[in-house]
Amino acid sequence: MFYSILFKTKEQYDQKRCIDEPDCFKDLNLNQIFDLILKNKKVLLIIHRN
Repeated sequence: MFYSILFKTKEQYDQKRCIDEPDCFKDLNLNQIFDLILKNKKVLLIIHRN
């Protein structure tokens, strides 16, 4: 039976996995990235309308 793309057997699928995020994920400044993307999107919409 197929359990997962990642795990070939049921035993592998049923094993506990680490769900804690790594320390390097604590502050990726994603808010700054998304703010910039959204700001640029608004600018492009304004330019496109004119």
